[in-house]
Amino acid sequence: MDCDAVGVPTEERALTGADERALSRAATIADRLGLAGQPIRQGQGWSNDVWLYDDGVIRMAARAGQSSLALEVAIAPRLPAAIGYPGLLGSGVLDGHRWMAQQRIRGDNLAGVWPSLRSDQRAHAVADLWDRLSAVPQTDLTGVILPPTPLYAFDPGQSARQLAAARPLVGNAIAGRAADVVRVGLDATRRHPAGLVHTDAVLTNVVWTGSAAIPIDFEFACVGPVDLDADCVGREVVRRQDPAAIAALRAALEPTLRTPGAIERLRFFSVLRDLWAIGKWIDNDPSLTHATAWAPVQALISDVQGSGWLDELLAVGC
Repeated sequence: MDCDAVGVPTEERALTGADERALSRAATIADRLGLAGQPIRQGQGWSNDVWLYDDGVIRMAARAGQSSLALEVAIAPRLPAAIGYPGLLGSGVLDGHRWMAQQRIRGDNLAGVWPSLRSDQRAHAVADLWDRLSAVPQTDLTGVILPPTPLYAFDPGQSARQLAAARPLVGNAIAGRAADVVRVGLDATRRHPAGLVHTDAVLTNVVWTGSAAIPIDFEFACVGPVDLDADCVGREVVRRQDPAAIAALRAALEPTLRTPGAIERLRFFSVLRDLWAIGKWIDNDPSLTHATAWAPVQALISDVQGSGWLDELLAVGC
């Protein structure tokens, strides 16, 4: 869920013993594929080890066994050309580790270079990213079965369990309002078209070439409401507080915002993402130390009180 950047890394990290073993596996694959150059260890991956060669990138599951890379391998050849997704060079399993290799995009991690970009560049990147994400639902998934995304609990039972876990942290009033958002949002979502969506289009999962903002890392893609990715991009852009970028996103999303039930859906998506994040934070700190101040807890409160990223976006130009 963190970036496995296919662009030029913004930072590298020292090799550990585990990294050395991963490098050995990557070298074997690179030799098979004819990839030249000295590999660079990409330092931001969470679920995968990532090695960059002159003209290719090898991504390999950090752990042996099942891997979400298998999903990305299945959909990669089907993604529309308008997305700009890098071509697949090969895939397989080595020593139990799932891997895939892609062409290397000459660019930078968008989150990493964001502070150095001018406002007009940020605005262009945001608009270009949304254009590319808007092409994702056009993917032909005939014969492909995808699991549900782990990031948004569209199953009512699952979202109810997540809400129950969050209730002690936000209180009954906020939890009740969140439940209302989920109920209304589910209804609005059922009446909206579905298609392939990225689900994790954070800026660390985007390569900026200087003129194009290309989404990568589709390993958590799923079939969902076609405007789902507006939540991830919206919260990413709004929290960075660049007025030009926010205005560009508002303009890009205007057709989406005019569709029936759009506001209810987007607020619903945001609440679901908050609930997922709260669950992750609980897993990492079961003692719940300072839990009421956690970022996803505060985000959930803001979303149901009308002061979250969506409300900031809607205020632009009003």
